[in-house]
Amino acid sequence: MTEWRKVKLGDVSCYVNDKIDIASFDNSLYISTDSMLSDKGGITAPESIPTTGKVTKYQFEDILVSNIRPYFKKIWKSNRDGGCSNDVLVFRGNPTMILPTFLYYVLSCDSFFEHMMAGANGTKMPRGNKKLILNYTFGLPDLAVQRRIAEVLSRYDALIENYQRQIKLLEEAAQRLYKEWFVDLRFPGHQSTPIINNLPQSWQKKKLGEIVKTTSGGTPSRGKPEYYTGDILWVKTKELNDSFILDTEEKISIEAINKSSAKILPSGSVLLAMYGATIGKLGIASKKMACNQACCVFLFDDNDVFRWFLYNWLIINRSFLISQGKGAAQPNLSQDMIKNFETIIPDTPLLEKYHRMVAPLYDRIMNNQAQIRNLSEARDRLLPKLMSAKIVF
Repeated sequence: MTEWRKVKLGDVSCYVNDKIDIASFDNSLYISTDSMLSDKGGITAPESIPTTGKVTKYQFEDILVSNIRPYFKKIWKSNRDGGCSNDVLVFRGNPTMILPTFLYYVLSCDSFFEHMMAGANGTKMPRGNKKLILNYTFGLPDLAVQRRIAEVLSRYDALIENYQRQIKLLEEAAQRLYKEWFVDLRFPGHQSTPIINNLPQSWQKKKLGEIVKTTSGGTPSRGKPEYYTGDILWVKTKELNDSFILDTEEKISIEAINKSSAKILPSGSVLLAMYGATIGKLGIASKKMACNQACCVFLFDDNDVFRWFLYNWLIINRSFLISQGKGAAQPNLSQDMIKNFETIIPDTPLLEKYHRMVAPLYDRIMNNQAQIRNLSEARDRLLPKLMSAKIVF
């Protein structure tokens, strides 16, 4: 049996501190804490990119970890060279001691993020202590065993990545069709449709509040711990990630609903973050749930043909929404502001046709997200067992 030895993270890896000028590489290679996804979800395109200055240079197979709010568990194993913000830690292993993929799974363990939080500085936006982080202790087998463990766990991640690619393609298809029909006005029959007052015939300009009902939520009293022991999903805006909401960090009871401004939201509701750093982020209720007061909720009847039209309007107009936020410290929207935003509404037959074409795409997206969740849970159950030698190779 292979012997495992206890090592500190700093014994087998180091921080990468090399710098690179932001103007010297493709913007698509830039990684920020905001572009890293929670719960080991990898990365997405950054919402903003600095135009001047130097950033940390990362390279192929380095491990990037967000050092802000470590409890979000943001981590990514790089598949290219590029640059990242100073709030992203870049780890590089000693190749004679630890394989990059094995190091990635070491840092993916919940115990590592707990270690980061234990030494973190600050309360509102805790940051890991870089010196203490390198004291993280774990078991290290020889390179052959590391390779076998990495291969097992990588199979799960390969399947997850495949489902994520499918989701991206499905989302792009829905958004591309929206843009073609409702922005570029190349909808079916556009050649023969008269334009009246700069709008296709039978199309109308309307305020959102005229075509969809909105509501918000609330936060049950934190002084009543029993309110947070129920089974009703309760969404906070940090959990909105332009996807279906399958689960939440906290769950509340029916008593919490009855004793607060929180309310049960129907399945299919679209949630929009109204405050602060998450403003403009979206979520779709996969079943009945509740949310806090920082969400604006768009309510729909079953099979409402306006749901996916509005969802894609919100995505395409996200920059506009953010720009309308008020407040000196951080941008905020209100329900009244949102209800007064204007959009162009196509005629009902075209709206119904769009819905029929994209609703199946979103059904597939939700099914794929469920598969990703199942695979992630299976991988995360296996991860600590493999990393603690409870399963022997």
